[in-house]
Amino acid sequence: MTVMVGTISSTMGFFVSAFAPNLEFLYFSVGILVGFGYGLIVAPGLGIVAHFIKTRYVIANALASTGAGVGILIFPPILQKLIDVYGWRGASIVFAGMNAHMFVSAALFITPANYKSPDDIRQPSYEHQRQTEEEQNGTYLSRKWKSLRLICDCTMFAEHPSFTVFMLSSLFGIGGGIYGVAAHLLARAETQNLASLNDIALIVSMIGVGSVLGRLSPAVVSICDRFRMTSSKWFGLSLFVNGGMTVLSYFARSFWAHSIYAFFFGLLSGFIYTIIPQVVKEIISAEMVVPGLGMFSFFTALGGLFGPPCAGLIYDVTSDYNNSFYFYGALSMFGGFISLILGSVFTRRKQLMSRQETVDMYMGEGTLLSEIPRHYSTVATQTG
Repeated sequence: MTVMVGTISSTMGFFVSAFAPNLEFLYFSVGILVGFGYGLIVAPGLGIVAHFIKTRYVIANALASTGAGVGILIFPPILQKLIDVYGWRGASIVFAGMNAHMFVSAALFITPANYKSPDDIRQPSYEHQRQTEEEQNGTYLSRKWKSLRLICDCTMFAEHPSFTVFMLSSLFGIGGGIYGVAAHLLARAETQNLASLNDIALIVSMIGVGSVLGRLSPAVVSICDRFRMTSSKWFGLSLFVNGGMTVLSYFARSFWAHSIYAFFFGLLSGFIYTIIPQVVKEIISAEMVVPGLGMFSFFTALGGLFGPPCAGLIYDVTSDYNNSFYFYGALSMFGGFISLILGSVFTRRKQLMSRQETVDMYMGEGTLLSEIPRHYSTVATQTG
């Protein structure tokens, strides 16, 4: 139901945009209606995988999110063709129809509480009957209210400092650093007169090619556990490298150089977006993936409020998009840096606290980890 409401909101936003009388109206139709709709769609769309897939979750999530990369690959030339034929207003109406198909996808979603195996369907269980009675007695509304409180619960920040670091990293690195690159990449290529508008649209398709491969790469990473790299470290490292590559994109002075940069940008971005649910699951728990992804969407949206506008202001002042890309790259590198450094510190602290609790359980309250070798020595002496 959440995804359906988001689909209705975003579809209405695209449709009414075709009749926009001015730019301010588009702030409402695209910015509010479409943004609100996609905000409702993303978290359940990614989080539902964690409820059903318990083993090989990274591979399942990578396959589930590959469609976004395919969309980035095929839609830019299609939309450019629609604009050429119908104008941007007609293209907005057609795209509203495409967007409405997510309503059909949402109809296939099912929550774990309502999931029934084929045996349950053939023979109603006692659990199903009890659930029906609870709904009749008003317990259903109570359970829904509890779920709403869980989503709005902010204690996860206090209980999991690594999650706070992850949110700050996403705020600066993704919302501030990655969101505006695709749009300004085309603008930079256009100001440098590298190719025609149709050819420039292919640069976004190169982002899509890289994104498809990047979204499948977590499946490969999951096999390489021998490197002892957690998902959080992969996230921070990829974000930092992506930012450094954006800074070095200054040297992309031709159409093909821009295309190559777009490919690797899409590769790392696709990997980052795909591994995010696994990072949330690793930091908190599988049950909190959907609320965690909701918080992630909120913080990245906050980053998107200041990142692209500030980069646009930098261009207005300097008349050089390269300075805007320095800004994007610096934000992504900063986000990756705090994820690698602070995230590792809090993760190490959490592991030490967990080990200390184990020591207290088996050896007595107040026993320090550093005292364990001395205790072992004492026991060995007493037992000969």
